[in-house]
Amino acid sequence: MLIQFPLPVVMQSLRRLAGVFFENEAKLEASLELPVSLSNIARQHGIVSLETELDTISDPFLKRVLMLAVDGTEPQELRKIVELELDNQCEREEYLPQVFESAAGFSPTVGIIGAVLGLIQVMQQLDKIDMVARGIAVAFVATIYGVGAATCCFCPQPAS
Repeated sequence: MLIQFPLPVVMQSLRRLAGVFFENEAKLEASLELPVSLSNIARQHGIVSLETELDTISDPFLKRVLMLAVDGTEPQELRKIVELELDNQCEREEYLPQVFESAAGFSPTVGIIGAVLGLIQVMQQLDKIDMVARGIAVAFVATIYGVGAATCCFCPQPAS
């Protein structure tokens, strides 16, 4: 995985995965309320009044869009810029699920490598027959872990 994808892409995909489980619902609501409050301010006091609000905005995309709007960018031009930025962002984010798909592809292979290495260890102890059965069982556990990680963790399939 680390050879196939740059480290920032892998780290971003892991952060996004963590965000699935630990996303703060209050933060989501605040991110929805912010554009509404900004539009109310712009409607009451004009678009230039949003310049004072720029320091309070943490989202770089929203901040960039508002800076362009405050600077007097034509609405059609602003729309083109925003659409281009969103397209670029979508293109960059297409790699994030591919990281997990790649891990799902490699995981069974790693499990089989573990099984083969375990069986090699078993073959070295053929004179101790009671250790052979135990060693074979341990060797195949690696395969189960590899296939299980691929199926359950990296690329689970939704129920039909």
